[in-house]
Amino acid sequence: LIIQVADCIPVLMADAVNGVIGASHAGWRGVSAGVVPNTLDQMIQAGAELDQIQVWIGPGISVQHFEVGEEVASQFPESHVDRSFSKPHVDLEAVLRDQLIKKGVVQSHIKVTTGCTYAEEDKFHSYRRDRDFSGRMVAMIVLNP
Repeated sequence: LIIQVADCIPVLMADAVNGVIGASHAGWRGVSAGVVPNTLDQMIQAGAELDQIQVWIGPGISVQHFEVGEEVASQFPESHVDRSFSKPHVDLEAVLRDQLIKKGVVQSHIKVTTGCTYAEEDKFHSYRRDRDFSGRMVAMIVLNP
């Protein structure tokens, strides 16, 4: 499974014991709509077990750079909205971690690669930073036979 991102967060999931994988493109709309919990539901329907699923949350735009309007901020738990800036900022990574744990993924099975796609121009592509000139990053997960 392959997904492309440029500020959105790639989330890769695998149950190696039962041979089930999943990938989610987690931008604010997807996170708000529950794309990761929905992917977990599909994995479970395909035979995965929650206590076997390992999750990798890749780099994305950080809370420090993810400024949003009130219409976006209101779609997330207030505990993950930083209002210390002039406009609200949302911590998508924290929302994803909470969704995974609430769904039943073992907390120690969640690995996070830190880094801000917006701030680290030498490492990552960022649509918010570069707009139409932005490239994309690819996240891939393969099911080995």
